[in-house]
Order: sequence, then C-alpha cells, then structure tokens
Amino acid sequence: MNTDDFEKQINRQPIRKVPAGWRAEILQAAQFKSYPARGFLREPALPWWRAILWPSPQAWAGIAAVWLVILTLQLTSAERAKMASLKSVPASRQVLELLQEQQSLLADLINSSAAVESPKPSLPRPRGEKKSQNTSA
Repeated sequence: MNTDDFEKQINRQPIRKVPAGWRAEILQAAQFKSYPARGFLREPALPWWRAILWPSPQAWAGIAAVWLVILTLQLTSAERAKMASLKSVPASRQVLELLQEQQSLLADLINSSAAVESPKPSLPRPRGEKKSQNTSA
C-alpha cells in the first residue's frame, strides 16, 4: 500500500464528531496553555507552598532533614549539660573556707596598695646629650 492509497482510504471514511466530554477537556487544556506564566507560579491552581518548593523538592527535603538532625543534637546536648551540672559534687566546707580566706587576702592587698605612695615619674632627659657625646668621641 503506497501513500496515495492510504490517503484515498482516509478520505472515504466519514468524519465523526468528538464526544462532548472530550471536547470540553481539550478546550480546557488549550485554554490553560494559553494563560501567560505568572512569576514562578506555572499553574493557576498551584498552592503557594508547592510553588516555592517545586523547583527542587529533594533539596528542600534534605535541608529539612539536616535541620531536624541539628535540632535533635542541640536538644540532647542541652539535656546532657543539665544532667552533668546536677551530678557535680557540691563544694565542701574546707573549699568554702579557703575561698573566704582568699577574698580577705585580696581585700588586704587592695587596701595596702592604696596606702603606698606611687613613685614619682622620672624627668625626661634631653636626647641631644647622648648624640653629642657619641659624635665627639
């Protein structure tokens, strides 16, 4: 069968009407394609959150998973720090006495340093003396 015979056979067939349901779907799809693209929203019925996440949903899911891991680690480390602070041994009576003794020594040092006169600053010497002595020698 050559192409001419095929065309003649097609011409002999009666033209059938498209069913009404198909026609509505086809016209709706054609109308949808004729809408201009609005920004990053390609489809008019697309929710805003899907429009933001749509360019690469796997990347966004990966970022969300990383944040969940970070948050989990942060919370568990905070709990460990609380538990460690609760388990620490309270200061003994001897340690408290030593701290009080150190504080009293520090207060004595501060009071004694205020009583001592500060040394008088030395007067600056002229710089020319050294220079003239080196050149004459």
